[in-house]
Amino acid sequence: MARKVSDLDAKSRELAGKLQESSKALTKKLLAGTTLDQFLALAKDDGIDAKLIEKKKAIEALADAETIKTKSGFGKLTCPTLPAGLADTLGKALEGVSKDVEAKIHEHIAAHGMGKGKVRSRFRTRSFKPSPNLR
Repeated sequence: MARKVSDLDAKSRELAGKLQESSKALTKKLLAGTTLDQFLALAKDDGIDAKLIEKKKAIEALADAETIKTKSGFGKLTCPTLPAGLADTLGKALEGVSKDVEAKIHEHIAAHGMGKGKVRSRFRTRSFKPSPNLR
């Protein structure tokens, strides 16, 4: 019986030593000023995972903001040159444009030797195939 008490006492000292080592290791990981008893007394937070995800996103956003700050800015933009005669084209009234189109159509009809009657009859037939120049 004395031997059994001695074995149990040795085992108890061994376990107490392991417990003390574990307590010291855990205490080092706690916030400064927090004891192990205070840590163990903390209530469980069911929403901790969501809070951690939110904080990680905030940290990533800050890192992205820092990257944006340190990158060089946009290059200088140059305006393209406008085509010659654009101001004249934009300055024309709709009447002037339609007169120009009408004149081009008359020139085309005359160039192909067609009178107004031939043009009208071709529009009435099913076999009308417009000239590539009219497309």
